[in-house]
Amino acid sequence: MARLEANIQETLVLLIEVLRKLEIRFAIGRVGAADNARLLKPFDEPFSPAVGQRLLESFSFNEGSYPASGLCALSKKVFSPLPASHRSYRAVIMVTDGLTSEARDAGAATEANFLQPARELDFRLSMLQLKSAGTGDAAAEAFTEESLRAVCQRSRGVHASLVASREGALGLPQTVAQLLMKTIAKMAEIPPARPSSATPGAAAGAESAARASPERGLRPLLLPAADIPATELELLSGMLGRVKSLEEAITAAAGVPPSELFDASVAGAAEVPFAQAVCLPASGAAAAARRALESARRDVMEAASAANLLRPTRIASACPSAPTLAAAQWASAERTVAKCAEELCAVFEECVMPHNRFTRRKADLKGALWPPGLMKGIATEWRYRKIYSTKTSGGKRDYSICLALDTSLSMEGVLQCCAVESLVAVISALGMLGFDKFSVIVFGSQVTLVKAEDQPWDSAAVHGLAAALSHRSEAPGHSGAAAAAATSTTRAHGAPLAVDAVCGTADADAIEYGLHQLRNSGSRGPKKMWVFTDGYTSCGKRLTEALVSADEDGIEVVGLAVGPDRTFTSDMYQHWVRAAMPNALPSALRALYSREAGHSPAKPQADGMQQRTPLWARMRVGDSDTSDSSIEAVLGSMQCAFPDLAAKFERTRELKLVRGNQGGLMQVDVAFVLDVTGSMEPWLEAVKEQLKAIMRDIRPKFAKKWPDVPILLRFAVLPYRDTGDAEVPPFDFVPLPALPAGDPEAVKAAMDAYCADAETKVLAYVRGLRATGGGDQAEDVLGALERTATRLSWEGRVRLAVVLADAPCHGANFHAADITDSRPDEAAATAAAKKALRALDASSVDTMFCHVKRDATRLMEERLRAICASLTRPDGSQIDPSRRLLKPLDLFRPGEGGEVRQAMHLVFVLDESGSMSGSPWAALMAAYKSFLDVRGAANQGRSEDKVSVVLFNSDARTPAKCVPIAEVDKSFSMRGHGTNFGPALDAAKAALDATPAGYSPLLLFMSDGCGSGGEAQMASIYTTHARQGLQVHSIAFGSADQGKLRLLAETGHGTFHVAPDPTSLQATFTRIAAAAGAADGLIAQFAQYVTDNLTDKLVMEYM
Repeated sequence: MARLEANIQETLVLLIEVLRKLEIRFAIGRVGAADNARLLKPFDEPFSPAVGQRLLESFSFNEGSYPASGLCALSKKVFSPLPASHRSYRAVIMVTDGLTSEARDAGAATEANFLQPARELDFRLSMLQLKSAGTGDAAAEAFTEESLRAVCQRSRGVHASLVASREGALGLPQTVAQLLMKTIAKMAEIPPARPSSATPGAAAGAESAARASPERGLRPLLLPAADIPATELELLSGMLGRVKSLEEAITAAAGVPPSELFDASVAGAAEVPFAQAVCLPASGAAAAARRALESARRDVMEAASAANLLRPTRIASACPSAPTLAAAQWASAERTVAKCAEELCAVFEECVMPHNRFTRRKADLKGALWPPGLMKGIATEWRYRKIYSTKTSGGKRDYSICLALDTSLSMEGVLQCCAVESLVAVISALGMLGFDKFSVIVFGSQVTLVKAEDQPWDSAAVHGLAAALSHRSEAPGHSGAAAAAATSTTRAHGAPLAVDAVCGTADADAIEYGLHQLRNSGSRGPKKMWVFTDGYTSCGKRLTEALVSADEDGIEVVGLAVGPDRTFTSDMYQHWVRAAMPNALPSALRALYSREAGHSPAKPQADGMQQRTPLWARMRVGDSDTSDSSIEAVLGSMQCAFPDLAAKFERTRELKLVRGNQGGLMQVDVAFVLDVTGSMEPWLEAVKEQLKAIMRDIRPKFAKKWPDVPILLRFAVLPYRDTGDAEVPPFDFVPLPALPAGDPEAVKAAMDAYCADAETKVLAYVRGLRATGGGDQAEDVLGALERTATRLSWEGRVRLAVVLADAPCHGANFHAADITDSRPDEAAATAAAKKALRALDASSVDTMFCHVKRDATRLMEERLRAICASLTRPDGSQIDPSRRLLKPLDLFRPGEGGEVRQAMHLVFVLDESGSMSGSPWAALMAAYKSFLDVRGAANQGRSEDKVSVVLFNSDARTPAKCVPIAEVDKSFSMRGHGTNFGPALDAAKAALDATPAGYSPLLLFMSDGCGSGGEAQMASIYTTHARQGLQVHSIAFGSADQGKLRLLAETGHGTFHVAPDPTSLQATFTRIAAAAGAADGLIAQFAQYVTDNLTDKLVMEYM
C-alpha cells in the first residue's frame, strides 16, 4: 500500500471528518503482518489534531499484507459479542488494495476468515479497494474485485473500488461518501432490539420519559446528575485557556486554519436558511399535533424546573463538600476568563443589552401630565413648559436570554474547549451586569437543563454544568440509584458513557426547549437565544423548523462558532458569529449587534448561501428540491465538500521531503551476507559483477510495475568466515545526506547523486574482497546473521538480508552427517540460532537464503524455520517464520535439479582475419590469457575446466579441442585472409559436441569484421546444448558489424558485448570469465532471481 500513501491519508482524513460531522462513534486500526494488527484509536478516545497526526504517522507501510488475518484479530480488540437480546449498529470499513499473499496461500479459506468475525461479532463489512493503474504480474497474488465484492455482500456490507496513484485518486471524495451512505443505509435496515432494563427504578424512569413524549418523538429533558465524582468538577476549569493567541488557534486547528479572527452575519439577513424547505402548519391535523407537542414540552419543562429546585439539597446530601468545591472551581474559571468577560460586559452594555426599561419620571414636553410641573408652570406664568413627564431615568435591563451549549461528538477537542470557555465568559459578564434572568441548556444526543430562568447562578448551577459536561444526566424524578442504573443501561459493552451520550446532535430539541422558556418568560423585553455550536446537526430539517418558529415569534437565535476549526454555523443560522478563539468573541458580538460585519452580501443571503453550501450539506437538512436530491446529484457534488483538503494534499504530494521513509518514498535496504572462505573464491568473482547487475535491474523492474512509487535502494555487504578466522569489517549502508526542502527537482537530483556515489563505494569494497580461510566445511553462518542484525545501520521500510552460502552452520543438528564440523555441539548451535533469529526480528530484517549447494544447506534452512516458529517476542506475539525467512533460492537452473558444478567446457571462436593483424591480435591474445587465468584460479587453483579454441578467417581450424585448462596453449599465431562466420560455427559445434558429461558449455565468439552466415549453425548449437546450461557470448571488437554479432547472440539466447578498444576487450573477457565461474555458469541468473524475488516482496508485502 506504500505506493498509495497519499491516497490512504486522504481517505482516512475524509472518513474521520465525515464520521465526526455525522456524530458517529468510530475506532481506527491498522492491519499489516498477520500477527501485528494494532488498534490506533479506540471508541472512547476523543479525537483531536494530535490524535489525527498520530494516526497519519502510524502507517509506516513496512509490514506484510494480511487483511483477513488482521481483520479477525482487530475486530476482537474493538468489539465484544452481543447478547442475544441486543442489536447494535456496527460496521467495519476496510481500505485495502487487495494485494496480499493470503490470496495465494489460502484462497477461499481466507475469504471465509473475512466472514467469520463479521458473523460472530455482528458487524457489517464494507471495503474501499484502492487499485493501481497497473498491477503487473502481481494480479495473480491479489483478491480479485469480484471476490472482495462477494465477501462484502455476504457480510451485509458494501464494496467500492477506485483507481489511484501518487498523483491522486479521481473521485475519491465521491467514492468515500457513497460508501459511507450505503453502509449507513445497510445498518439502518435492521432496527435495534430493545435492551432489557437494569433495575425497576431505571425502567420506571424510562417509562416516565416515554409517557412525556407524544408520537412525534419529543426528546425528554434531563437534569444534571446530583452525584458526580469530585474529579469531574475539575473538568470545567481544565477546559479553559486552551487557545490564547491566534498562533495557538492555528496550531490547534484540526482542519483548515481560520482566515479571519472573527466574522458575523450582516444586517438585514433575509430569512432563516432553508426556510423554503419547511412549512409550519397553521391549521388542521398537523397544527393540532404541533400544539400537542408544545403542550407536552410545557409539561416536561415544568417538571424539570420543579425538580431542578431540589438539586441543591440533593447535591449536599450526596456530597456535602460538593457546593464548596463547585464554588471554588467557578472562582478559578472566572479568573481565567476575566479579561474576556470584562470586554463582553462592555459590549453588552453598549450594544447587545443596553438599558431598555426606566423606573423614574423626568419632566418633559410630552407624556403624562406631571403635577409638580403643572404647579411650576402656573407659578411662572407658563414660562416653564415641561408640565408633562416620561420615564427616562433609573434604567434597567429587561431581557430574557437562553444559553445553549453543544457537546456532541463533532465538537470534541479544541472546539469544545473554546465553546465552554466562551459560555463561562458570557455567564461571568452577565454576572458583572447583575443580570441573572438567563437559562442554560447543554445538549448532545440528549438535552439537559442546567439552569432555569428563575433560578440563581450559584454553586448548584456550576455543579450542574460540570455534570452536563461529563455527560452525567438523569431523568426528573430519578433517585440516585435509579439514575445510576439508567446510566449503566446506556453503556455499550464497556464503552464509557461520555462517548455513548454524544452520538448525535439534538440541537433542534434544545432550541425548542429554550424557545419555550423564552416564550413563557416574565420579561416583556427582547428575547435572545445564543447557541454555542459548530452547526452540524442530526435533526434534519427540524432545526430549520425551530429557527423559523423563533423568527415568527420575534425571538433572536444566534449561532456562535468559537474555535479554529471549520464550522457550519454560518450556513444553518440566520444570525451567527464566528471567532477563531474565545478572546475574539467580544469583537464578533460587537460586529453583529452594531452591524459592522466585515463584508456585505452582493445578493440576498439565501442565494449566497446556496452558492457556497455543498449540496450534500443541504441534503442533510432536507432540501425540498427533488431535482437535487438524487444520489447521483449528491455524489456528484462531493468534490466541493473538501476543496481545501484536496488542494492541501495535492501540495503535500508535490512538496513532501523524500528523505528516508517519508513522502511515499520506498526505501529498501539490502545487505549481502557473503561466505568469503576459500571454497567461495570463484563465486566471489561472480558476485562482483552481479551486484552491479542487481543495482542496475531492481529499480527499472520495480518502476515498470509501479511507476508512481519512487524507490531508493541502499546496499551493504557483510562478509563472514569461520569462527577463529580474522573478521572482515562490513561495508555499512551509506548514510542519507541532508536533502533540500520544498524543491522536488532538487531533491530528485540529490537522490540520484547519492545513489550513484553509494553504488560506486559498495562495488569498490566488493572488488577488494578475497576468499581465504575456512578449515572444516561448516562455517559461522549464525554469527554472521546476528552481526547482520546488530552492526548494520538499518533504516528502510523494507529490510532484506541476502545470504549466499555453500556450507551450513556449525551444529550437528543443522547439517548431514558427512559434513565436517569442528563445533558440532547441538545445544550451543540452537542457542546461537535463537539469538540470531531474535536479533533479525527485533531489527525487522527479513532473510533470503541463496543456496550454492542445496544438499549441503537444505537441513540448516529447515531447522532455522522450525526454531523461528517456536520463538515469541517480549510482548507474547509469535514470530512468523514465513515472514522473517523468505522463500529460498537455488542457484542452479530451476527444473533441472542436481548439484552446482564448477567444471566448464570453454569454447573460444576467435577471428584471425587480416584486419586482426598487429596490435589487435596482441590485444586478443592478452584478453584470452586473462580469461584462462581467471578460470584457472577456480576451486582454489584446482580448476577442472576444458578448453577448445577455434580460429577462423574465410575458413576455420581447431588448434585445441577439449584440452585441460592447465595444459592448453595461451597464445596462437594468426593467418589472415577473409571472414566467414559459417565454417567457424560449424567447427564450434563439433567442439561443443565433445563436451564431457557433467560439464557446462560456454561459447565465446569474437570478431572485428563483417562475416556472412552463421545463424543456422548458432540455432543448431543452442538446440543441442541448451539442456547442458549453455552460455553464449558474442563480442564486437573495434569496427565490427554489431548488428550481425547481436543477431548471433540473440539466436543463441546469449549476451552481446561491445569492445571498441583493446582495454575494453580484455575487461570484457575478464568479466565473462568471472561471471562464468559459479553455479554451472548460471551466475547470470542470480541477479535475475534476487531482482525478481525482491520486487515480488515489495509488491506483495509493502505495496
